[in-house]
Amino acid sequence: MYYFIVSMFDEHEQVEETVKELSTLESRVFIVQSDDSTNWLDDYKAEYKSKLPNLESQFEDRRKLPSHAICRNMSEGFTTAYKTAVELSEVPELVVALTGDTLITDSQSFVRRRNQMIEEKKVAMISQAWGQTFWSSDGQLTRLQGEDLPDFACCIFVIDGQFFKDTKCFTQIEVTNEYTSEECLGEELVKHLPEGNFREHISLLNTNPYAAYSYNDGVMYHARNGKPGR
Repeated sequence: MYYFIVSMFDEHEQVEETVKELSTLESRVFIVQSDDSTNWLDDYKAEYKSKLPNLESQFEDRRKLPSHAICRNMSEGFTTAYKTAVELSEVPELVVALTGDTLITDSQSFVRRRNQMIEEKKVAMISQAWGQTFWSSDGQLTRLQGEDLPDFACCIFVIDGQFFKDTKCFTQIEVTNEYTSEECLGEELVKHLPEGNFREHISLLNTNPYAAYSYNDGVMYHARNGKPGR
């Protein structure tokens, strides 16, 4: 059994296609939507569907919106997935988290990732953007990405199911950087890892660490607009 957690806003066509593709795999889908004032969510065939308030009006500085929305929505999805696993006495093979504009085109790619993680003895696969500079927690563009930082992209990441159930990771993601969700996610993962070097327990989805969106096995990034953002 594979668990998929989808954090979305208005990427309805892409999420519908993703859910359809995931139906070819033994899976449970958990969708968490930031309210876009439509009722499309009602039609999705998913294990769990939740619509949360749109946070946009709460932030004069729009740079803060993504971190808060991602951390809230992902926490909601992971919490529900954890409760489901406990209630069903189930350990998912993988827990895959993604955003609505990441289109899944081949669900079998996650079987390949699961086999890869077993072979490499990893508990997570993430995408990073070495060489790029992100916003730091004080709102300055100074957080240089590299091998020494755990920051990773929210577009798609993969967690071992047993590790997820043992640690309850990502069920309460703290907004440690209001400007960069990548730092929030990275710090949440590190908090639950066994002792040792971060690199010992994770591997990269993007084989080119300097190109965060270079992973292309069964996924299409930014399928709605063709680029990051709105």
